[in-house]
Amino acid sequence: MKRSADPQTLNVSSSINVPKTSHAIQVRSASEADAEAIIQTHFDAVHQTASAFYPAEVLDSWSRRPDESRYLQVRQAIAKGHELFVVAEDGFGVVGFGSIVPTLQELTAVYVHPRRARRGVGAMILEHLERLALTHHCTQLQMDASVNAEAFYRGHGYEVVERGVHRLASGLEMACTRLNKFLLRSIQAVSEEIVLITPTLDLASDFRLLAEEFLADGDERYQEASQNVLAFVRACEDYAAGRDLPHEWVPTSTFWLVRGRERILGCSRLRHRLNRFLAEEGGHIGYDVRPSERGKGYGSLLLALTLGEARNIGFDKVLITADEVNVGSWRVIEKNGGHREQGVFSRESGLFRRYWVATSPV
Repeated sequence: MKRSADPQTLNVSSSINVPKTSHAIQVRSASEADAEAIIQTHFDAVHQTASAFYPAEVLDSWSRRPDESRYLQVRQAIAKGHELFVVAEDGFGVVGFGSIVPTLQELTAVYVHPRRARRGVGAMILEHLERLALTHHCTQLQMDASVNAEAFYRGHGYEVVERGVHRLASGLEMACTRLNKFLLRSIQAVSEEIVLITPTLDLASDFRLLAEEFLADGDERYQEASQNVLAFVRACEDYAAGRDLPHEWVPTSTFWLVRGRERILGCSRLRHRLNRFLAEEGGHIGYDVRPSERGKGYGSLLLALTLGEARNIGFDKVLITADEVNVGSWRVIEKNGGHREQGVFSRESGLFRRYWVATSPV
């Protein structure tokens, strides 16, 4: 396979690591004013994220240093409207972008800044572009992905068509993978304002409703906590600091995935170390999505954000387990780059899978 295209359009992807002071991410349509941020993100992503996979001369040809001519190229592309651009931004500015060409059913770009790793924003950009493609009557999307980005797209339902080379404008060639995905009409919208927070009394009423949903689903895990939310919030603070831990517990941080600062979408728990039981069965991270919010992609986002928190406290990789029958759970782990341990494992609840997941993109 040999393809020639503008060097800016070859996909490289990583998730976005939002600074600790702001987890909120918005995905919106790009304007011409975003051109400089788009080019800078492209340059940094190519030269840092892909540097272990391609030689310097390929990186320089793929993305040369930002200048006015490159900014103008993006401004003109946005103005023409043939290629549709979106940007992801937090409270500090643009942290990622993507684009599609609906008439070609082509996914032309998904790039994020390498310093913003493992926050699920790459997935948010991709889902936004897929919804945009559906509104333009696309039935599928195809793209050429860089070697380091192939796993990301495969984890989001893209299938390998063929592997080959991509010819850059300079004439240099680089290894790439052609992928394709048939879009489903049931793709769920991802909120443009989702944050990962620690439990707070401000959402006590919704936490009680969440506990009722779990109970109706046959799960009592939040019933006791919902009866005294103040005590629960204080306990979460103590356990995260390693204070007053129950017998055989380890320091554990608890998080809520929240939409619009008013609805809890899911909960996660990050254990700061492993005891014997956790090393065998429990793992570093546990998570669950509110019953009424399942099947909407929130599990993948919740885990991606929690992986970012694990990275913040020093983990390079974490152990996560899932029951063999819980297909949704282990698919979420695999979407986040989980590598399954070989073998069959069993516990009281039945067979389960063990995965090791890097907290930073390769």
